[in-house]
Amino acid sequence: MKAEAIKGRFYAEELQKISKRSDDYWHVEKVLKTKGSGRKKEYYVKWKGFDNRFNSWVKAAWMKQHSERNYLVQLYCQVRGKFGLSEIFVPRTWFNIGNHNNKYSITYEETKIVEKDYVEHEIRVKIEEGTSDKEIIDTINQSIEEKCGHFVSFALDQKNIIVYIAPNYELHLTAVDAPRLLTMLHLPREDRIIKHSESFVFRKPSKTNKDNLLKIIARNLKRLYIIRATRFNHKYTDLDNMHHEIFQHTNFNLMQTGIGGAADFIFDFTENKVQITVQKNVELEFRLLYAPLLMRMLSMTKDVILTGKTLHVLQKVERPPLNEHFRVSITDKPTVPVKEKKTENLELEVGFYKTSEQLFRSFKHLAFNHLANNKVKMHIPDTSSVTFQDGLKDLLGFKNSTFYGGTHISDYQLELDGGITEIYVYSDIIESHFVGDTIAPLLRIIPVMSTKEDQIVINYQRPLYFPLHKNYIDCIEIELKSSSGDGIIFTSGKSLLVLSFRRRTVKNFNYCCAESFRF
Repeated sequence: MKAEAIKGRFYAEELQKISKRSDDYWHVEKVLKTKGSGRKKEYYVKWKGFDNRFNSWVKAAWMKQHSERNYLVQLYCQVRGKFGLSEIFVPRTWFNIGNHNNKYSITYEETKIVEKDYVEHEIRVKIEEGTSDKEIIDTINQSIEEKCGHFVSFALDQKNIIVYIAPNYELHLTAVDAPRLLTMLHLPREDRIIKHSESFVFRKPSKTNKDNLLKIIARNLKRLYIIRATRFNHKYTDLDNMHHEIFQHTNFNLMQTGIGGAADFIFDFTENKVQITVQKNVELEFRLLYAPLLMRMLSMTKDVILTGKTLHVLQKVERPPLNEHFRVSITDKPTVPVKEKKTENLELEVGFYKTSEQLFRSFKHLAFNHLANNKVKMHIPDTSSVTFQDGLKDLLGFKNSTFYGGTHISDYQLELDGGITEIYVYSDIIESHFVGDTIAPLLRIIPVMSTKEDQIVINYQRPLYFPLHKNYIDCIEIELKSSSGDGIIFTSGKSLLVLSFRRRTVKNFNYCCAESFRF
């Protein structure tokens, strides 16, 4: 058959391409004659679109009947010989960050403010011998301030010493741990708890070069507020709008008391319901004795304490709840900073990173610099550590995977090629052969490490030929892989290969029926 019959180009030593895909079909215009019977039956057919010079015999087993007497035959090219790679064009746009090298984890220290029912502060005070009275007091106050602030402090007033204690704070002095401090306050050597500010006669201890351990405890402080339900001296003449005004004025009274936002009254006109939102550590206490009309409006039938969110059906009343009130209690819980270790597993976005700056900007919590010698300088916060996936560690040029806070210089140069120093070209039409200690259908290994152009072009004047795995070719599969066996993914561009045969293509063609024909 000639080139006009098969849409493609055939050369003596090289089969470059066949334009027909494996799912394309050759239409039979009509069957001219038959011969044989059973499995040996054949049809002599005229191909649609070709003249009689291309008429040929087709085995009946390769075709099945259609109702309209149309035949569809899929063409396979029969070849014999050896096969090799003579030229390859590959764009340097492969993903240098893929699923094999995009993962890293960071462990860092996070400080959280935690509320507690009470907090204990143990404070060690050492007063050197020979210090003045003022220096003793300053040393004690400085030690307390470093632990818990100014909530407990000491002050000299002539011959007296005043201990200032803030509300919900306690000073604990024991005979075992703080004997000198008890002596200084002119107290007997027995355990003592000071809950309120007091004045003591100052007595300088005789031995002051020993450590004294005092304990300060911060407990919950409950603040109580009385909130009126109505506004003072306001006349509620508009009875239709009275209920809405009352809840507006209740919110206004909360603001005026300095605790606005601790609770919020929201009136829904459409459903005649009232939503009361109470913040954390806040309680609203309603008693029938002090707010009977207000509680009737809110459908409350007995004394109640509200927290969180509650919804109440509005009951209309004929007069405003003048002089009625409820109580708001706010509990101030002591807080303490708690340091926790937190690990965050992160991934870089898979893709092609053309420059080191583009790559470095994708990391979180880490700072990188690209040095003049092509190595990488990495800075990690002092309380943090980072662990890289092996592939990412290799790309950045580090020997180790885990690093701790500080500055680190890579052992090797940055490899933005993603660790791809050569491309392995595989094809399914050649027989597998030994590649190292394994067997694979490898066509060629393409070195790309020394090539920095955007397009890699390599021509082989003397291709390496390998025996064919199959004699009938309808589709040629080519795989490009890295040395690790991972497929190479490109972001743009085209890869072109020129494949060479050592022997000529056999001129006769066999046909295999891919679909049935209709009469």
